[in-house]
Amino acid sequence: GGVGGLSTALHLAPLVDSNIVQGPIDIYESSNLISAASVHNSSHTNEHDEGHRSKHDIDSSVGREVGVGIWSTALTEFCKYQGSRPSHDHTMNELESNGVWLSDVGYRTPDGSWLARSKLAPFSSDRDDAALIFVKEKILLQTLREAVNMEKGDRSGDSTADDNSGIVDNIQMLVGKEVKAVKQVFSLRDRLNLTTTEKCAAGSLGRLVFADETESKSAYHLIIDACGTYS
Repeated sequence: GGVGGLSTALHLAPLVDSNIVQGPIDIYESSNLISAASVHNSSHTNEHDEGHRSKHDIDSSVGREVGVGIWSTALTEFCKYQGSRPSHDHTMNELESNGVWLSDVGYRTPDGSWLARSKLAPFSSDRDDAALIFVKEKILLQTLREAVNMEKGDRSGDSTADDNSGIVDNIQMLVGKEVKAVKQVFSLRDRLNLTTTEKCAAGSLGRLVFADETESKSAYHLIIDACGTYS
């Protein structure tokens, strides 16, 4: 989950449509976003209450009011599909309507005076000039999650990525799944007993091990850990 997981999934979604990447892309979010939001918005919480997460975990789930900077190079793929992909249109429209493109960047002293300053060109998807937009972290997370919802089918919170309900999704969001480890599907000894064809089909597969010791039924070739400084 988080900004890294959500944005990566959105970048990969067009490749699922083109059958370059096998879908759906599964996003595992350790927190229950609805519960986290209700606790975050409550003015009276007891940190010892069962089920209540720490303030750090809650802020990580729903986002903080602090501003975060996004360089235009991180938005290249969203611009590429503007006009042809609703999820990417939504992302750019929300970020631009709620954020501010900066013209002056550089280093300041504690009193606010400039030590060094540069001018950035106005943002344009037709140019390669670097631009910088600032937006609240909370809005960034909300926008990415709304965009992800546009890429997935109607799935209840109790469903799993492993069910066979016939829903066609490019992305599936699963909350309340804290990943603890990745378990290799085939050990070296197993792979020695596989034929060349079987080895190619198996590739390097891993299953996710969750905090409750259960494992994902699906095995993955590509797993991206997007949990902040530990990514």
